[in-house]
Amino acid sequence: MMERRTFIGATAAALIVVSLDVWAQQSNQARRIGWLWLEPPQTAEEIHEKGAHLRALGWVEGQNLIVERRYSDPGNAHQLKANAEELVRLKVELIVAEGTVATLAAKKATSSVPILVSRSGDPVGTGLVASLARPGANVTGTSTIVPDLIQKQVQLLHELLPAARKVGELILPANPLYRAMRNEYEQAYRALGMQPIFVGVGKATELEDSIEEAQRQGAQVLHVGPEPLFYANFPLIVSAAQKRSLPILVQNEGC
Repeated sequence: MMERRTFIGATAAALIVVSLDVWAQQSNQARRIGWLWLEPPQTAEEIHEKGAHLRALGWVEGQNLIVERRYSDPGNAHQLKANAEELVRLKVELIVAEGTVATLAAKKATSSVPILVSRSGDPVGTGLVASLARPGANVTGTSTIVPDLIQKQVQLLHELLPAARKVGELILPANPLYRAMRNEYEQAYRALGMQPIFVGVGKATELEDSIEEAQRQGAQVLHVGPEPLFYANFPLIVSAAQKRSLPILVQNEGC
């Protein structure tokens, strides 16, 4: 079976290629795209993987493709905004944004340059698109989570740890995904007699204190969602949870 990350990467690459192929019919020049990340990729392999999908579809960086990559320090909203605006000034023909927060920054920076969102949680609930069927505006792409899956996630956690009643939910307050989906999570937990404990994390140095706070409030298990900040610092999360004998349920393949 194709791994989920591979599938998402291939899907995103295919969407990029649709745009590139249209432009290629209009000019023989190399096409320029921007790649906007909330923070540096976890590994060089992640960058290579994305390039491999494009190469397999006939687009090779340095030949017929120019890629402008911009990374931000975790939690640095000002730098992310500046990076998005810089890509627009460079006149890229497409912006690929990794995650909801990066996509929101790109959307604020331009209403004309097409934006491809990769791995957004709830693009409708966070206001990125009007609907999944008809995104509208200049944003399209792939979603990793939809509200319909929340109940199944919580049910799986309950089946794995039936005695657990309080679950620590690490959240990134800057990501509107959590505001959009918090009510769905609360309802899913209540239906199974469980209680979520939402603890905000702004940057990597706050992770251990946040996990400590979740346990202080009674968390018996830790749920780690699909946030770049979390999977980039997963060893730290594991270490902090192990010190406190907290089981971890991870949602993202990067973890």
